[in-house]
This record gives sequence, structure tokens and C-alpha cells, in this order.
Amino acid sequence: LDGRVREALGCLAGAVPLPQARSALGVSARALQRLLVPRTGQGPAFWKALARARRCARALVSGDAPLAELAGLHGYADQAHMAREMRRWFDATPRALRADPGRWGALHASGHG
Repeated sequence: LDGRVREALGCLAGAVPLPQARSALGVSARALQRLLVPRTGQGPAFWKALARARRCARALVSGDAPLAELAGLHGYADQAHMAREMRRWFDATPRALRADPGRWGALHASGHG
């Protein structure tokens, strides 16, 4: 990936909202879309959602905080919303992720390919 795309993905991986990420990059919503989609096959919302799921899943497997608490801390509406996103991204429930260290590699992958 070229430097501009790498910088954009790095910024989107942060916990800041999408408008703040765009502002930090100094680009409009459309410019960010035009930068990412042709080079990664996905738009900014995809990369923000994946980054949030990975942050949440890493917190999930690194501790024993209640699932509802983790959902709230990572911006999910509720525990069920978080569980749906864990299934979507990692094909596992939060409890399954916590119990199976073999799945943890996906939580640290760059996902930029």
C-alpha cells in the first residue's frame, strides 16, 4: 500500500469518530472514499468498524470484564450488538473468542490486504 493509504488506514484504526479521522487526514468524506475503495476494496466505514471490533475483541480476550461493560466501552449499543459484530468479523461469539486462544491471531492482523 502506498503511504497515503497506509496513513489513512492507521488513522481510521484509532478510536476517534470518522469525521475526526477525516479532519486529521485533511480530506473530505468523498476524497477518503476515492482513496480507499480502489486500493483496498472497502470504504472508510468498513475499516472503522473492523478496527472497533478488533479493539473490543482484544479487550475481551485480555481480561474478564463483563460483556455488557465491554460493549458500552467500545461504543456498541448493547451486548447483543457487540455479539453480532464479533460473529460478523471473527465468526465467533464473545465467549468463544475468550475461550479459544487459537482465534486470537485475527485480532492482531493488519487486515489491509
